[in-house]
Amino acid sequence: DVAKRWSLASNNTWYVVLKLFSGFKSCEYQPDHWHQYGPSSAVSHVKGHSFAVSPGFKLANMKEAKLPRLSESTFRANVQKMVNSGENWQLVTTFNEWGEGTAVEAAYDWGSGTDSGEYG
Repeated sequence: DVAKRWSLASNNTWYVVLKLFSGFKSCEYQPDHWHQYGPSSAVSHVKGHSFAVSPGFKLANMKEAKLPRLSESTFRANVQKMVNSGENWQLVTTFNEWGEGTAVEAAYDWGSGTDSGEYG
């Protein structure tokens, strides 16, 4: 059981945050928190555990995006919802994953000429 191994290994000296799965609530050993890794969803809120936002999702080899690139205003609004959630774990999925089309950090070499960071 992964949750048990990580919980025991931490010896209560560091946080254990695991990706949730079907039935995670019934695990005998519960980590400190759970998160959902799902960059194809603009917002993922696991109440009492984590809140994640994604700017868009399109693998480099995909013809169509699973989550079209969000506008800057929509992404900012989602980030504000994340902050307002008060969850201990707040994640941007992902910060710099260029191969998934989810990057939000500046990259002058790949710039699109727009102010909303649409790279591709």
